[in-house]
Amino acid sequence: MNESTHLGWELKHLSKNVDLSDASRKSFELNDCTTSHILNLDKENESLQSTIQELWDASLTLEESSLTCGELKKENQQLSKIKKRENESNQDLETFSVELIKDIETVKADKARQIKDLEQKTDHLNQAMWLLWRGHLKREQSCPPDGDRDQQQIQQAGVREAAAAQQVTEKVEQAEELEDLHRLQKENKKLAKEVTSMATETVNTLECESQSLMLENRRLQKSLETLQNVSVQLYGLEWENKQLDEENLELHRIGGNHALYGYQDGQIEKENQELEGGGAECPEQEVGAPGAQLPEHECRKPAAESLGKTWRERSGSWRQKTSHCSGTWKPSGSLTSSGRTLEQEVAQLVKDKKLLEKEVNRLWQQGVVLDDITKLSIAEKSRALDKELAHCRDTATKLKELEKGNRDLTKQVTMHKRMLVTLREELVLGKLKSQQLTSELDKLSQELEKVSLHKELLLQDNSNSGPKYKILEGRNELTLKTTLTMKDEKIVFLEAQVEEKASLSQQLQKALQVLKMCELLRQNQEAGKHLQHSLKHPAGSWLLVTKRSAGG
Repeated sequence: MNESTHLGWELKHLSKNVDLSDASRKSFELNDCTTSHILNLDKENESLQSTIQELWDASLTLEESSLTCGELKKENQQLSKIKKRENESNQDLETFSVELIKDIETVKADKARQIKDLEQKTDHLNQAMWLLWRGHLKREQSCPPDGDRDQQQIQQAGVREAAAAQQVTEKVEQAEELEDLHRLQKENKKLAKEVTSMATETVNTLECESQSLMLENRRLQKSLETLQNVSVQLYGLEWENKQLDEENLELHRIGGNHALYGYQDGQIEKENQELEGGGAECPEQEVGAPGAQLPEHECRKPAAESLGKTWRERSGSWRQKTSHCSGTWKPSGSLTSSGRTLEQEVAQLVKDKKLLEKEVNRLWQQGVVLDDITKLSIAEKSRALDKELAHCRDTATKLKELEKGNRDLTKQVTMHKRMLVTLREELVLGKLKSQQLTSELDKLSQELEKVSLHKELLLQDNSNSGPKYKILEGRNELTLKTTLTMKDEKIVFLEAQVEEKASLSQQLQKALQVLKMCELLRQNQEAGKHLQHSLKHPAGSWLLVTKRSAGG
């Protein structure tokens, strides 16, 4: 009976030891699994943080590239507008030059017609003078005493011809002045129309620029909203990452507690085995020698009692510790529940990891596609910008040439002004010469009157009358020739003045148009610089705000 009881007791003890060893082994395995999962999650969190940082940097680079692309688009639009204005101004200059050429041709035709009319009038006058002279000679031959009347008639005809010539010259001058006035009025009207058209064009261009700026502002607001949404998503991912870090730390702490409690459990099991080994030796001795060894059993009683007390004390302390840490560790019965919870948490973490990997892959693919698109667009825009820069350089060289031409034109304008002053002086001298000729004609008329007063001398000297008439005829011819030459000179001089004035007006109009173009280009450059400055500063402030928020 004693042996059977002893064997039953040993079987119970062995079953308890096996249960305790299985529980400790399972706890150690669970601790190893949790630690490995925790390390894997740490690595995944680090990789996710690096990918988030890369995505953040990529978003910043995309923002900068979008801003630069917007600036380049605006510069392209401004350059295209400037090019259109230059083309329009060139077309206006061509049309204006064609109109001026037509006006010059019409003026030349009018002058040629007037010259022909004057030549015809001079021919008629010469014919009339010749007829009068022939009639005078015939009268002298038929009736010599009537020479005074003929002389008076000749004098009156010469005076009439001189007055007619003066009237013709005055009419020609008045017609030229009227033509100049009409031409100046037309030019003033054209200039007023050009000014109004330029004002309307500037207003239209400003309206178009304002509309384009409004569209750009809307587009930038949309891009800002999208970037804000992306930043919100990034903040959400960072918050989830922080939560995962906290969960990892909690799992680390739980794993450490599990390892500590497993170690303590192993020590307690060893002590229990030692105590149970001591208790087993005592019953064997009792079974082997029940009657002879009673004094030894009595001697070992106090030692067994002391060992039992120590075992009870240690078991009580261990129970206190386990009850104190009941939330994290329980003996063999609670290991299964905690293991299941840990496995569930690990499965949830694996699912979250897969979802995060999918999200990261999707974001990475989107970033790659956006990078490719932006690279292609930037390459195309860089090519277009290179072409436009070459065109801008050509326009800059043309502007320099135009500035040089403007300086030359200003010099020519000053020279033409001086020429106008000299021409006015020459006109004054010509008027003085004409006055002198009129005074000479008056003197000749007075001499003729004196000759008419000397009738008697003419009657006495009939033989000498022929040379006197010849002298008078020569003087009349000289006066007519001088008047005709003066008229021709005046006509040529007036034609030269008209041509010079037309060329001066063309040059001045070209210079004015060049100056207007220079002012427009300067205004456009200032507006472009102001827009670039206003766009760069808000972009920089927004980037600073985003960086501060990311750092926070």
